[in-house]
Amino acid sequence: VVHGHDTMQVAGMGARFLRDRRGVLAVDVVGVGSGVYDRLHEQRLPGVLHEVQAGGGSDNDAMLNVRAELWWGVREALYRNELSFARLDEATYQRLRAELTGPTYRHTSNGRVQIEAKEEMKARGLPSPDIADALCLWQFARSRARRRVSSFGAAA
Repeated sequence: VVHGHDTMQVAGMGARFLRDRRGVLAVDVVGVGSGVYDRLHEQRLPGVLHEVQAGGGSDNDAMLNVRAELWWGVREALYRNELSFARLDEATYQRLRAELTGPTYRHTSNGRVQIEAKEEMKARGLPSPDIADALCLWQFARSRARRRVSSFGAAA
């Protein structure tokens, strides 16, 4: 989660991560993330760069969109005790906890899981779940690195 920086500065941070750690980075390309992804993709850096369209359709028939799939994936990982927040400082932990428990979910008329929209959360007086969204993208990148999947929903 990066606030107060322009698109190229954020792309520079991503580039440094990919160069120094040869890691896996997932970028939500809806909105500002599109420019970040384009710049990183153009540079052909070491590591793995994933393009994620959170608002796009999901390959999982149980989910309305990719955002629901991402959030549900974190939910399932928490239920399986695959994630630990023990190393987070108290303020970060409390913020993440509030953000993860803020949005509600419902089932659409065709039975798909839909995560509450950020606009609906805002109407209820809740802030955008930026840290939780970052966790969802991290979990996605982590799961793809383990399974060696090159793009959302497609096996390499």
